[in-house]
Amino acid sequence: MHGERVWLAEKPSFAKELGKALGNCQPLERYAWQTNGGIIVAAAGHLVELAEPHDYKEEWREWRPDLLPMLPDGWEFLYKPIEGKSQQLGVIEKYAKDAREIVIATDAGREGEYIAWAILQYLQLQHKPKKRLWSSGANVASISKAARESALLEYGEKFPLAEAARIRAESDWVEGLNLTRLLTTRFRPSNHEPPISVGRVQTAALAIIVRRQREIENFKSEKYYDLIADVKAGPHTVRLTHAPKEGEGRIKDAAEARRITEEIHQKSIVLDVDSETRKEAPPSLFESSSLQIRAYNLWGWPASKTEVVSQALYDKHKLISYPRTDGVHLETEQWNDVGPILSHLKELSNTQLVELKGKETFPDLTKYVPDFNSLQPRDTVFNSALLEKSGADHHGIIPTTEQADLSALTDDERKLYLLIVRQFLAQLHPDCRYSQKSISWKHGERKFSATGRTILEPGWRRLFSNADDKANDTESGIEGEEIEQTLPDIADKTRGVINNSSALEKRTVAPPQFTEGSIISAMRDLTKVTKDPDDLKKLKHGKTLGTKSTWGDTVKKLKDRLYIVSAKGKLVPTNLGTDLIVLCEQYVPTLVHPTSTALLEQMLNDVEKRQFDTGKARQILQGRNVDAIKRCVGIESVELRAPEAGQRRPSTRPSTPQPWKDFEGGSWPLEVPFDDKDDVKALGGRFNGETKKWHLPKKGNSEADLRARGWLK
Repeated sequence: MHGERVWLAEKPSFAKELGKALGNCQPLERYAWQTNGGIIVAAAGHLVELAEPHDYKEEWREWRPDLLPMLPDGWEFLYKPIEGKSQQLGVIEKYAKDAREIVIATDAGREGEYIAWAILQYLQLQHKPKKRLWSSGANVASISKAARESALLEYGEKFPLAEAARIRAESDWVEGLNLTRLLTTRFRPSNHEPPISVGRVQTAALAIIVRRQREIENFKSEKYYDLIADVKAGPHTVRLTHAPKEGEGRIKDAAEARRITEEIHQKSIVLDVDSETRKEAPPSLFESSSLQIRAYNLWGWPASKTEVVSQALYDKHKLISYPRTDGVHLETEQWNDVGPILSHLKELSNTQLVELKGKETFPDLTKYVPDFNSLQPRDTVFNSALLEKSGADHHGIIPTTEQADLSALTDDERKLYLLIVRQFLAQLHPDCRYSQKSISWKHGERKFSATGRTILEPGWRRLFSNADDKANDTESGIEGEEIEQTLPDIADKTRGVINNSSALEKRTVAPPQFTEGSIISAMRDLTKVTKDPDDLKKLKHGKTLGTKSTWGDTVKKLKDRLYIVSAKGKLVPTNLGTDLIVLCEQYVPTLVHPTSTALLEQMLNDVEKRQFDTGKARQILQGRNVDAIKRCVGIESVELRAPEAGQRRPSTRPSTPQPWKDFEGGSWPLEVPFDDKDDVKALGGRFNGETKKWHLPKKGNSEADLRARGWLK
């Protein structure tokens, strides 16, 4: 075995699929396999983590403000094994220490690269010759392509991803631990037990929510008037409206509105009619955030749930490509996979029985699987140049070449899989063709108009329904806008008479409270919630807050730490969350300036692309850390309020334990680490208070997979 090539997989499930790709896979021991292509060893996500403060100095075990700041000497950070992961580290070291070459086969992304770096660094194996397997799929077909000798990458090609992740993690350690201990020990309310946690992304996200709440509370509604003109043109009547948007000349004076309606009543006018045939391309393939937002708007799923379910479809079932992507294009050569994918999609059964929303279901998707031989690739989708230009590490989320058995999936997995399948199929259908017509007339500088659309050829729209249109309106921010009407067949320059005119009194409305969908949309694109002209200029260089893999977790943390609550789907800051932002605005403004945080994120993205020096990036973040700590140390007196009683999470435990009711068809009793409990819950698991074990239904969960995850002993 000595002197062989060793492949380092991120999880046992991926290791087994890699073993099938390499051929003749035989177990050596737990977490290790022998194959024709060498030895595979498996991690289980992160095995190594940044050390705790007391690992540097014993006195740092105590939470005392006089011991702060905690800064490792020379900014040299220690790493240590995560509790319970030493066995896997030992197996990796056993086979990798004598390897002639190590192939990194962790997930193809920033986090996977960091996981591998931390393991090799801790085991002192960084000197070994290394290569990189880079696969966007976890199924055998995708892995086989990526594992070809000619496809393996030089290790250094993707190493900047690990560098950026490491800089980010170490900076967050300094800022998060020091500021959390400072604020907790000095300003935590006496009737509040949890620590006052702050962090680079979570505190900036909280600031967005708190400021929106302020806008709502300080909002003063104002009257304004839209104008209506009913025009009689021959046998037809058409209603024209003058309804400018805010800031574009709205009429706020009732007398002016009345004067105009009187001026135009019975007026003879000439109508301008514009009609043209247009095309509408299908919506882009899903990337991680757009999938999370759509799942929220259709089903009310928190982003963390969408992450878990999509990861199961990728990791467990091998049915979708890598879900933690920000790409919406595909490689040009992926057109070769479309035929096999379509042949499997034709075998899907009863998709029309799967709920989309309310009483609406998915269509029978097999009826919309086109004949591959009749297709041409859409060049805005199957385009390697566009994918590279976008800067995305991975292509858009699509179904893999694996055959899906919908009956083997949970209800949630089935819904999300079909959502991804349908989005993929839409790319293979023609554009929607429609006739766009507008009828208008100008009274001075005020334009009265009506618009209408007639679908001529639905194309890809055949796959979508009213529920999708409503979700799309929510995501596009056009809820409540005037609906297009069916317009009569009137020729351009037709004369007509305004036989009725009136003013419609309206009131301005406050901006909406954030939902879990809209806050992720805001974090993905800060220009949606930024009004300052200088900040908008800066955001041209980078407009995201945090990363796609942290957005869902950030919202969850804010709720868990009682900084926000979800009330009927709306995110509302608690007293504690509001006071924390007020404190930061006064004393540590960098923490609550989302634009500054976005620019730091863009700097780290540039590190990943070798467009920004690693050492300089580290110095910039260290300077921010030290400045924030100094500012917090200088705070003399601040009072933070605990969340109000109604804002605290009430105990959900019944006074009398309820008897355990097993799943229909039986269940697997699991031994679940604390960090994995949310994954189990998202897969439909329940906790048995009698046995103190988590259970997953046997239906849809294989014994082999649960053992691979380490949940079933």
